[in-house]
Amino acid sequence: MGYGDLRLAKRLNNDHEVIAQWRGNPNAGNHGTQIDYSWPVFNSLRAHVQYYYGYGESLIDYDHRVHRLSLGFSLNPLFTPSGLNR
Repeated sequence: MGYGDLRLAKRLNNDHEVIAQWRGNPNAGNHGTQIDYSWPVFNSLRAHVQYYYGYGESLIDYDHRVHRLSLGFSLNPLFTPSGLNR
């Protein structure tokens, strides 16, 4: 059995988004979990908070279990903005 990912995403009210991800190899016991939360700041700009716990988030710490909290910005949401119709 190899490595795999499982990702669940949900858009909340006011275009806020939450994403939960699990990845790893159950047989080896090396896995990681990640939670992302994002919200609109200005026009297309979104702010993000991300928490990661586990193995393999970066090449530097590939063989160490880490806790990491990150803050950032992006220009595109995961979901289409609610005001747009296709």
